[in-house]
Amino acid sequence: MNKINISGLNMSIGEELKSVIEQKFNKLFTHQSRIITASINISKSDGFTAKGHLELKGKNIILSAHSDNPFKAIDDLTNKLDRGLRRRARTERTKRKLTIENANK
Repeated sequence: MNKINISGLNMSIGEELKSVIEQKFNKLFTHQSRIITASINISKSDGFTAKGHLELKGKNIILSAHSDNPFKAIDDLTNKLDRGLRRRARTERTKRKLTIENANK
C-alpha cells in the first residue's frame, strides 16, 4: 500500500475529507505505480488551498489548487497531479524513443 500523508493548517481534517483524499489519491497510485509517497497539505486562509507533493524516482511533482470549497480544491489538485503524471510519462517515452533512434543511426 502506498503512503499518503494528510495534514491541515489552521483547520482540522475530518473523516469525510480524509476518505475523499484517500479515494482520489488511490486513483493516482493506480495510474502511476512508481509513486513512493504522496503528501497533501490543506490550509484555510481566504478560502482553501490544497498543496500536493508526489515523491517519484527522479524529480518530484509539486502542485497546488485554491477554491472556496475544500472538496473542490482537492478535486482540482488531483486533476492537476494526474495531468502532471501523464506529462511526465509522455516526456519519458519521448526521451526513450529519441535515445533508441539515435542509437540506430
